[in-house]
Amino acid sequence: MRRWITLVLIACALVGCGATETVAEAPSATETPAPTPMPTCQMLAQAYGDEIALILDTWEDAKKIAGSTARMSMAAPLATLQNIKRDTAAMIVPDCVQQTHALLASAMDYTIEAYLSFLRNEGDEIVNLRFDLANQMMTAYNGNINKLVRGEPLPNDTVVITPTP
Repeated sequence: MRRWITLVLIACALVGCGATETVAEAPSATETPAPTPMPTCQMLAQAYGDEIALILDTWEDAKKIAGSTARMSMAAPLATLQNIKRDTAAMIVPDCVQQTHALLASAMDYTIEAYLSFLRNEGDEIVNLRFDLANQMMTAYNGNINKLVRGEPLPNDTVVITPTP
């Protein structure tokens, strides 16, 4: 009898005494994973704003240096501004941010043109006009990007400012 009990205990130990093994259930072929939600323009604008922030800081620093540099030493600061503008223009931006990004590129262009006008001695009126246009474009850019980040739509009637000279 002891042998039988011992055999039963050994058999239970070998079999696992009814312990059940849990197996992860494989997804069935008919189940499809939940679709990944499309990012909203607000999310894309926020990501763009995060990406462009360092470029804008660098741009503002370069503008300060250019603004305090003598005419005969302007080549290096101007080259820095042009490189930043090229990097900005080469960025791939979401469709919903392209109009706003174009305003930033225009602001940079007008700033560079103002410094070039200064170097060419085109007169204060032309230089100041181009700086004014650059400031208007940057103000429009800031307004648009802030609206997009808040999830607000942009107006359909974008005003394009073109210089007269």
